[in-house]
Amino acid sequence: MRRLVAAALVIVALSSILVTQASQTAPEKKMDTLMVYGDGFLFSMKEPDGWHCVCDSGAAQYGVNAIVFPSSPGSRAHHVEIKVRLNEKSDEDTLKDLQADMQQYKKKYPKVQFALLDIAHPEYKTYQKLFLFPNDYYEYVTYLNPGRQHAFTISIWMSKEKTPATREELAAYSTVLRSVQMITSDLQISH
Repeated sequence: MRRLVAAALVIVALSSILVTQASQTAPEKKMDTLMVYGDGFLFSMKEPDGWHCVCDSGAAQYGVNAIVFPSSPGSRAHHVEIKVRLNEKSDEDTLKDLQADMQQYKKKYPKVQFALLDIAHPEYKTYQKLFLFPNDYYEYVTYLNPGRQHAFTISIWMSKEKTPATREELAAYSTVLRSVQMITSDLQISH
């Protein structure tokens, strides 16, 4: 009987050691989905690999709900950042909102140029343009409309100085844009 108890204790001890070693060597899985909330809303978004999201008063100082910064020194040198902001809806014509912003931007900065973007959200209506001043400033702008059941549209934009976005920067922008999901919003627009 003592031999059986001793053998069982050895097996338990070895199992415990193996489990401990496995947990110490197993790579940690990054929790990359963030929950962003505020007065009357909750949405989720993914944090791209190599980027860090700020969703508190640090984002509020920029007038946004979330701001995502790269860890890459090259991107930081060009002041690259991705911003996400919810905007209260007055109607469902989100394209008109983008066009109005383009007109206002053109009045303020007559030399601005606009180019097409092609990154669509898998579920939400997507409206976007690249606002650019070649060799000076690039802003990748997307408006998402998550549907009549939500009281907000979602603006996502990436700014960069001097050069167009790199493939890696565009991939990070795409990750944020394609991952945003409205979970709840207080109001419902009816038309």
